[in-house]
Amino acid sequence: MFAFYTTSPYKIFKALLLFAFLLALNPATYSQEKKPEIAEFGTEIFSPPAQVAEIKPLIIDDETSYDSAFVVTFEQLTKYYQSARLIIALQNKSEDYVDHIWFQLRLLDKKSGFLYREQAVLFTGIAGGQKVRLEVICESINPEEIGFVVLRPELIEINDQEYPFNHDFFKLNNASSFDLQFVFNTRFQ
Repeated sequence: MFAFYTTSPYKIFKALLLFAFLLALNPATYSQEKKPEIAEFGTEIFSPPAQVAEIKPLIIDDETSYDSAFVVTFEQLTKYYQSARLIIALQNKSEDYVDHIWFQLRLLDKKSGFLYREQAVLFTGIAGGQKVRLEVICESINPEEIGFVVLRPELIEINDQEYPFNHDFFKLNNASSFDLQFVFNTRFQ
């Protein structure tokens, strides 16, 4: 029923002899050519970055006031299983095409204590006059615990050009039924 295969000592010796012969012919094939090096971080030679175009301030037509170029609205806060579901909208009231507006969103409790880690909120591809909504799910958070929704600006790119963040171009609204503060990160500095 069961068969056991055995190899004679002569066949084993013959195979080892063949392996030794091949190893003698080309040892690099069967061994590592050089010893691995340990990476040393922070010892690299510094090279200055290539010439970068200067970042220009955002220019908006006179008819668009500074406080209404972009309106970020906290529209809705609901319970979603054991999490909080947030709906945030960005309305582009300017005539410019918005490539990217990126914020980091963080939740704080009613006493400004940490409640939820930063989470990326990226609005992209918004034409002039258009409004875009995003859904953000914050796991293991009860909506009643939230006291502050904090946006930390990361990137503004309009018409393929990056601009420095200016609070004057943004208006924040809390349109939810919850009594909470919807603010930029700089108000806590």
